[in-house]
Amino acid sequence: MRGKIKVLHVLGTFMDGGTERLMMDILSRIDKERFEVTACSPSVNCKPDVVEKFRAKGIGTHLFKENPGPGLILSMRKYISEGHFDIIHTHHYTWNILGRIASILAGVPNILTYNHNWPGMEKTRHRVLFRFLNRWTKKNIVVSEAVRGYFMDVVGISPDKVVKISNGIDLDIFSPPAEETKIDMRKELNIPLNAFIVGFAGRLIDWKRPDIFIRTASLLARVDPNMYFIVAGDGEKKKELERMAEELALNGKIAFLGWRSDMHRIYKALDVLMVLSEEGFGLVSAEGMATELPIVALDNTINREVIGNDAAIFSELEPGKLAYNIRLLSENESLRKMLGLAGRKKSESDHDIRKTAQQLAEIYEEVLNR
Repeated sequence: MRGKIKVLHVLGTFMDGGTERLMMDILSRIDKERFEVTACSPSVNCKPDVVEKFRAKGIGTHLFKENPGPGLILSMRKYISEGHFDIIHTHHYTWNILGRIASILAGVPNILTYNHNWPGMEKTRHRVLFRFLNRWTKKNIVVSEAVRGYFMDVVGISPDKVVKISNGIDLDIFSPPAEETKIDMRKELNIPLNAFIVGFAGRLIDWKRPDIFIRTASLLARVDPNMYFIVAGDGEKKKELERMAEELALNGKIAFLGWRSDMHRIYKALDVLMVLSEEGFGLVSAEGMATELPIVALDNTINREVIGNDAAIFSELEPGKLAYNIRLLSENESLRKMLGLAGRKKSESDHDIRKTAQQLAEIYEEVLNR
C-alpha cells in the first residue's frame, strides 16, 4: 500500500511575496492524510519569519546553502533522491529551470507552474529551454486561459500537458465588511470617515505600475478634496514613489502602508481598488473582489478573465482615463454596489482556495497513476 505522496515545491524564496503567501495558503489545505509537502529555497533568499509561517501551517521547509548555479542543482538532486520525493513542483523562471534539471537528474516526475508572470516576459532562449525540458515535465499548470493559450501557441507545449487551475483565496477571511469594520479601519488609518478612498496593493516595482497610480491620484486630488489614497506594499520603488507623491502635493492625502500581513482588513477601508499590472493572475484582484470592492483595472485579456466583465471598469493605462473612471464610481454608489456584488459572486465560483487545493491534489495523483 502506498504511503503519503511526498511533494517538494521549489519556490526559490521565502520572502514576503505573493507567490509565497499563495503557496502557503494552498499547501496548508492539501490533505495531510494523503500528502507530505515540503517547500525549499536557497537560504540567501529567505526571511526566517516567513519560514516559520510555513512550518506553523504544517508545511515542511528546507534551505540550501548554495546560490543558484550548478552547485545548487547537484545539492537539490541529492536532497530529492535522499528524501524519496514523488513529485517536484517548480515555480518562476529560474526555479522552473534549475528545479526541473535537478528533478530530471534524480529521476523524479516534475510539474512546472507558469502562473506568476505575464506571458511573453521571458526571452526566446527561455522558451527554447522550456520546450526542451518539457519532454521530462508531466504537467504545466497555468491559472488562466490566456496563459494556457500562450503556452500552447507560442511556447509550443502539447495541449494535454497544459492544465488550468485558478489561484484561490480564503473567502472567509476576504469577505465583505460590516459598516462598523469600515469605520474602525478608517480610524486606525487616520483617514476621515466620509472620505472616498482609492487603493493600490502590490509590490512597488515597475511592472505593477504604482507610478501610474500616483499620477492618477494627483489628478483626482485636484478636483475632489474628499479623495484619499492608500498604497499597500513594499519594494525597490518605494522611496521614489514617496518623493513623487510629495512633488505632486499629495502629502496628507496618501498613505504608504508598506508590506501588510492583514490585507483582508485594509481592503475593508477602501471604496475602489485599482489594478494596473500585467501578470499571469492578479491575486490582489481576487482579494478585492471577495471583499466586494469595485475595481478599475487595466484592460487586458487576463484581467477580464480573472475579474470578469461585470465586476470592474476596464481602462487604458493613462492617468486621465483612469481618473475619469474613478470619478464615475465616486459619483455612483449603485454602480459601485453592482460591481462589488458581481465580484464577490465570481470569487465564490472561481477563486475558492479549497477548490484550488483539491484540483492540485488531483493533478498530483493523476501524474503518479500514469
